[in-house]
Amino acid sequence: IGVNRTLDRGMVYEGSGPHPDYDLVVSCGGVQKIFDVFRKSTSAPLKNSAAVSIGYLFKAREINDTKIRKDAIAHLKKLAYEKIDFKHKARRSLIFLELNLMFSGGIV
Repeated sequence: IGVNRTLDRGMVYEGSGPHPDYDLVVSCGGVQKIFDVFRKSTSAPLKNSAAVSIGYLFKAREINDTKIRKDAIAHLKKLAYEKIDFKHKARRSLIFLELNLMFSGGIV
């Protein structure tokens, strides 16, 4: 998924602040589009990539949509303990989400 590579760019951003492209992605309805890919995909790599993208995008931000928050975090937790390529990205996504005080202690 090309979006994942774009969002990876924000991970070189130093510090624990939010993803630098968050406002841009939100302004074009990108969060819902990424979640739709996550929800509808039958391809495991595509679904995994979408979940990681959500985690990267919401670095240090609250996910207000309960469905997105619940489903994406559950999937990232599952990926974090599997022996697949996405394990490290999933763990990083969970760490980024944990930067938001709302999630502290409640993710991992």
